Amino acid sequence: PPVDTRWGSYSFWEYQIDENWFIGLRMDYFTVPTLRGKLGYTFPNGRAEESIVLTYRPSHFSYFRVTAVRGTTIETGKHDFRYYFQADFVLGKHPAHAY
Repeated sequence: PPVDTRWGSYSFWEYQIDENWFIGLRMDYFTVPTLRGKLGYTFPNGRAEESIVLTYRPSHFSYFRVTAVRGTTIETGKHDFRYYFQADFVLGKHPAHAY
């Protein structure tokens, strides 16, 4: 069988709104442009997502992030929504430097 070509891209912008607060926007797109239906014709397919991200960085060693994602399935045009919370901590040895 022929190999399907896959194509995708994303972009992420982040803006610092305060000393410890950041707001960001991420856009993702993925498709298989060579995907064929039962009759052998290619058809629109894939997934597009838009995300808004709010990040709080209380120190150099941690951050907390909340993300809201709206995804769209290209074939059906249906939307879904997902929400994430992320906590990230740096543990262990860290070289000294000026902050």
